[in-house]
Amino acid sequence: MPKIAGYGVCIRNTPIKVENTVVYQELTNIGFDLDEISIDIVRADTTARPQLEKLIKELDVGDQIHMYSIDAFLLGDCRRATLYYSDILQKGIDLIIYDFDGAIAKLSPFSTLRFGDQRAGEKFLAKSLKSIDELIYDFGEYFVDATPSKNSGGLRTEARVNISAAFKEIYFAYESYQIKQERTLELLKDYCGIGSKVTFWLMAKDYEASLHYSDDLSNQPFEIFDLPKRCGKLPEEYHQITKLADSYIGTISSEQERVELAMRTLNMVGGYNVYRRWQLVAEKTPKPRKHIKIDFDIGDFEKKYTKI
Repeated sequence: MPKIAGYGVCIRNTPIKVENTVVYQELTNIGFDLDEISIDIVRADTTARPQLEKLIKELDVGDQIHMYSIDAFLLGDCRRATLYYSDILQKGIDLIIYDFDGAIAKLSPFSTLRFGDQRAGEKFLAKSLKSIDELIYDFGEYFVDATPSKNSGGLRTEARVNISAAFKEIYFAYESYQIKQERTLELLKDYCGIGSKVTFWLMAKDYEASLHYSDDLSNQPFEIFDLPKRCGKLPEEYHQITKLADSYIGTISSEQERVELAMRTLNMVGGYNVYRRWQLVAEKTPKPRKHIKIDFDIGDFEKKYTKI
């Protein structure tokens, strides 16, 4: 069995616990446990990535590094990044890079693995169609173009909290129109420590891009698929998936199969249920006049969870 390690970079000029970094939370969203994660917490003026160097030495051909994300990797003083990237590929370590730039997780074009065409007999994860030399060249070009504009902006780590069971319940109660935004923010502050509407929106986007979201959505009552999304705008990925899925009309009868094939072809990690929620937004389906009762009860929620 190949060894599989999660890796990421956190740029901090002051100390911070690994568990409080954005990259740790993203890697746990992907499905890694703490003992499977290596994170370099380095100053912005530091070029070395000691945890990554250690991984490269420990892993062998066919082992895997799952990295979040290419942009995070290039934050700070990353002048050695091209050398690390080259060392990984030249040693034969499989590199899977997750980019969460949109509302759905995507495999970066700099990954050495891609989603395979299972209809053609390929494995679910297949080798990149590009050679190692081509990938290294492309990464070098991206490095030159991207690094001058990189910074550590976005949601501050201090404001970010783990996507807990309480957060998920509140999120789905909000998404199913059972509680209004004001009540949502009150519950998020009391039970999750989230203090602002902006933080909630950004964390909701993070959650929707995580690999667990599609499964969590599948476990919700069926009625939620009759409701348009409340949080966030329609992402550009929706149009990419729709265009490709439409090209399969005539050869694949099931819309679900067409959409899921389009996602895999576009190296996107998600599922048909995510797409169905977007469809209602794209079709400008009117919001319901009143909430649709599913199974969220604030009294039961308050008994289950302790206020922070």
